[in-house]
Amino acid sequence: MKRREDGDNLSSLFLRGMEFKRIEKKYSEEMMKLWNHEFKNDYPLTIELINRNIFDCTNFDMESSICVFHDQRLAGFLIGKVWNEHYAIKTYESIGWLSLIYVHPEYRNRGIGTRMYNQFVTKMKEYGKNTIMVGKDPNNFFPGIPKEMKQHYQWFERRGFELHRDTYDLMRKINDGSEMIKLPDNPYQIQYMNESTFKQTIHFMEKNFPGRWTFELIDYIHKGGSGREYLLLIHQNTVIGFCRINDFDTKIINYNMTWKSLFSKPGGIGPLGIDEAYRKHKLGYYVVAYATNELIKRKVSDIVIDWTSLISFYEKFGFSIWKTYRYAQFSLTDSKNV
Repeated sequence: MKRREDGDNLSSLFLRGMEFKRIEKKYSEEMMKLWNHEFKNDYPLTIELINRNIFDCTNFDMESSICVFHDQRLAGFLIGKVWNEHYAIKTYESIGWLSLIYVHPEYRNRGIGTRMYNQFVTKMKEYGKNTIMVGKDPNNFFPGIPKEMKQHYQWFERRGFELHRDTYDLMRKINDGSEMIKLPDNPYQIQYMNESTFKQTIHFMEKNFPGRWTFELIDYIHKGGSGREYLLLIHQNTVIGFCRINDFDTKIINYNMTWKSLFSKPGGIGPLGIDEAYRKHKLGYYVVAYATNELIKRKVSDIVIDWTSLISFYEKFGFSIWKTYRYAQFSLTDSKNV
């Protein structure tokens, strides 16, 4: 017991020498270097990505986001988010997202991560949030805890997080010899979205996929998206399906392009969906095959499909597991966690 008390006292003394600050954009370069020292080969941060996912993200919450310095050296940081968009998604109103938490290996096991996390939780309680999720945030880095960081699973479990179920990023390499996928016959048209189909596509999304996917489409249009990233499936002049595709020329990137710096000419597929009335016609297969062929034509080097559990379906198109993430969620309303 004495040894534990001594350890606690040493941690307390150490923390007194740390300076905890609100995160600001001026720390971007230091954050990037700190993170990339350990994860450059797996999840490389760039200034572009930091700006997109943090400082230019409407949902970034500066009040709950923290960085810590020791002798003017950045030792760790935590990124918190809450839903701040004008577009209402009711299920998001009660969620606080822990987007990133990182402590340099030299400073671990000294209470830094715990203190940052406790400050984050306190702020989420002040906001009246009921749930904390690791990842899954708007403009997220991860949909859960990456497998490369599984040594930290217990850290979250000790703080009451429920870790359950894995999700995956898939990847397929493309080369000059990659053959086009044979498309099944069907009576439907497929075309790119354009200004004349914007409203109709939004109506389709609101009907079939209300919430995040609808918001992402509206956000894409508001940011000047031309439509080249949205394939539409058409039946009798009505949108009945969609698939978002991205490549190295995409200006408004989304999740399957998060780690694009790992590839020479990256491409991405997803999200995608079919109108409920048409879902028994194997149109999902048709849309993915068509999207894959389009990216082969664009001469991408690799195609990523993010945040999915449909492994066997995408294996039909040559995709295999690239990244694995463990979902992690914490209830602030559960008495044992308060």
